[in-house]
Amino acid sequence: MDETARCKRLWAAVLLQAIVDAKSKDPIIKKGARYWLNSNGIEFNSFINICTILKINSKNIRKQLKGWNYDVATYMIEYDPTYGGTQRKNSRIKRGY
Repeated sequence: MDETARCKRLWAAVLLQAIVDAKSKDPIIKKGARYWLNSNGIEFNSFINICTILKINSKNIRKQLKGWNYDVATYMIEYDPTYGGTQRKNSRIKRGY
């Protein structure tokens, strides 16, 4: 795996963790994650920039998250190799939410 692929996997993990955190029972974690997911900043580690790096349409992710459809949003990140996903489609994933 080259360095670009490793970086994409790292950023995909960051994005996936934010999605998980946005449904956390801890109000501080939830608030921070939801703020980050809805921010329009363009800093290096911003939601918008990470989506750009992963070639994910940020509007589509937000649309899925607006109705809190985590399965669709996480599928896009976990399974699709375009975004660095490595899970097999028939594998079961344990999620913390």
